[in-house]
Amino acid sequence: MYLDPSPENVAALIERAIDGPIVMLNLLRLRAIADYAEFPELAPAVPISGREAYDRYIEHTRPYLEATGGSVLIVASGGMFRRPSTTRLVKWSSPRNWFMRQ
Repeated sequence: MYLDPSPENVAALIERAIDGPIVMLNLLRLRAIADYAEFPELAPAVPISGREAYDRYIEHTRPYLEATGGSVLIVASGGMFRRPSTTRLVKWSSPRNWFMRQ
């Protein structure tokens, strides 16, 4: 199922009270230089690549993922879409734990 993680869709999924793990497929195109326009307070002092920015995100969220019983199942990198890309399968112990990470 594709999920647009808008506040309304998140609430609707949580209301379904799904019990058990979910697996999230991330297909990401990575920018040459990460774009922090929407969250300038998170921008590093020196510009970094999209891959570096995504790696920082993973470093930040992985402890919570693992503490709540989740795990990264598969990581693959490549050059799809004519620019660097990454694919990840991430298992969360429940939809609630996935949304509460934010």
